[in-house]
Amino acid sequence: MRHSGDTVELSLVDAARAALSGSAPAWIGAICGGAASIGGAAALSMRLPVLGLPILLATVTGVLGLCARYHRLAFWAAATRDADIAERPKTSVALLIREGVHLTGLAVLTQLLLWIWIGGQLRAGHGPLAIAASPTLWVLGVGPGFYWPIALACAAARNQASGVWSFPLGLRALGRGPRELAIAVLATGLAFMALLLSGAALLSPLDLNVAVALGVAGGPALALGHGLAGAWMGRALRARPDLFE
Repeated sequence: MRHSGDTVELSLVDAARAALSGSAPAWIGAICGGAASIGGAAALSMRLPVLGLPILLATVTGVLGLCARYHRLAFWAAATRDADIAERPKTSVALLIREGVHLTGLAVLTQLLLWIWIGGQLRAGHGPLAIAASPTLWVLGVGPGFYWPIALACAAARNQASGVWSFPLGLRALGRGPRELAIAVLATGLAFMALLLSGAALLSPLDLNVAVALGVAGGPALALGHGLAGAWMGRALRARPDLFE
């Protein structure tokens, strides 16, 4: 932590601590459980598409709602650094769907090719480590993955889930603080990559359904990726208070 004028700037480590403070373990556990449910719904959709696909879509939307809320809490915990995360995950399905529907729409818009490719890999029976370590995964994900934390930060700054569609705000933020945002995005991407590859490597030897294994392996990456992204974007806002105006 260092001072810059009247602002106390957080290091990446200090901001990460904010993402892990207070009730953060409850959010991480809920998202990891949700990611496992996504894997189960994906396995069902490959066997019974008519039943499984609507369940998969609803599950993804609910879990993304959890991710959006955790991201927002971590964002403000790091931006203000007044208190630890206190709110606990909500169990209201309607609230989670309302929070997550905008992120699901953004994922469909920006990541459709990535999800089609993952679906093909699952149908082909490739293991979680082979999927997670494939260069194709990261090539297809790098563009959407760069803007995803910025879109979520726009939503967090406005305290409304629909803020992910504020593309002009995101582009203005990139113009105002390219260095701060680049650091947050790159740190988030590296953390997500390390967590996903580690989880996939640990589960790869187990005799699990591929979709379920990938869901379980991706749980920590999904949870901590959003929490850390929120905290590191909050750190950027702390350094540049006009970032999302």
